[in-house]
Amino acid sequence: MKIQAFNVYHLSCTLDYTAWNSVTAHPTRPALVVEVVTADGISGWGSASGGARGGEERLAAAAELLPGRDLRDWGGLLARLTPVHGRGRNAVAAVEIALLDALGRTLDMSIAQLLGIQRDRVPAYASGGYYYDHLPNRRDLLRQEIADARERGFRYYKMKIGRSTPEDDLDDIRAALNAAGNSMRVAVDPNCAYSYPVALEVGRSLDDLGVLWYEEPLPKRQLDAYRDLRGKLELPITGGEGYADLGEFQQALAARAMDMVQPDLSGAGGYGACLDVAALAAAHGAACFPHCWADSLHIVASLHLLAALPTSLGIEFGVPPLLEYDVTENPIRMQLLGGEPPVDTDGYVAIPDAPGLGFDVDRAALAKFAID
Repeated sequence: MKIQAFNVYHLSCTLDYTAWNSVTAHPTRPALVVEVVTADGISGWGSASGGARGGEERLAAAAELLPGRDLRDWGGLLARLTPVHGRGRNAVAAVEIALLDALGRTLDMSIAQLLGIQRDRVPAYASGGYYYDHLPNRRDLLRQEIADARERGFRYYKMKIGRSTPEDDLDDIRAALNAAGNSMRVAVDPNCAYSYPVALEVGRSLDDLGVLWYEEPLPKRQLDAYRDLRGKLELPITGGEGYADLGEFQQALAARAMDMVQPDLSGAGGYGACLDVAALAAAHGAACFPHCWADSLHIVASLHLLAALPTSLGIEFGVPPLLEYDVTENPIRMQLLGGEPPVDTDGYVAIPDAPGLGFDVDRAALAKFAID
């Protein structure tokens, strides 16, 4: 089980239209893909959402450390690669995914089985609802995304808010809820855009509207404000996608700041880190629905994580932890695996029967989207 090579692919695609959340423009969709190749010619693949983002040093360390090592020593190898602080953990997460993909393919086991699979399929929610400058009124977009999501089988949808005035956003939410009807639930995500008074004002309206959850209404370190907001609203308050180490999650959970934490498989540092966060959430009586806004390889990697999480981590939502499934424009997501993981008529994504991640990377897509 010797590792023969470690390869890195930096990818990017330019979108037809720049997508905005409340504060950030996304004219492109970058991605980092890594490949671990064994002496037997087996390739394991990993991905980091948002590209390398400061992880170049960790990638260089992996390229020096991994070749010639035994794949079965993956835990020790990752311990040597993981930085003390958060910077570069996304790159290490990509390496971990690739190592486990290669190990699973070697042992004829899925990554979910290696982690301790608890579900053979996972419910998913469609993640979209962005702002676009060429669409001053996005309600038609919201209606169309929700209709398309319903047609694909999704039962849940998340939309962005916070870039427009609260009044305009609330009108957008009402339009989305009307489009969703009784067959879908709608969550909202301001991406930390609000001050406390605005977050409270909007939140009270969301309570009246019956929104599923209120994601990151405030800057991520304002834990006292989060706790106060949570105490004044009925709907669940969620967050944590921007936390990069276990201590940040511990602080938020100990402060009773959130009903649900959302570690990103890439940003939090990989499978081991996310399972630690899930255990912390369980200990504090909180839910844990991992964040995922990335390419299809990362969606599949997150799918295996969700399969290993206890269903009790979503009990107050009446549903097991949900897989975040991006439905916005992203050619890399559409082509990297030769397509997207299918959603069944019940809104679930099945855990692949094939070993490792269960999907193969299309090398033509790697070449198409490669950047220097």
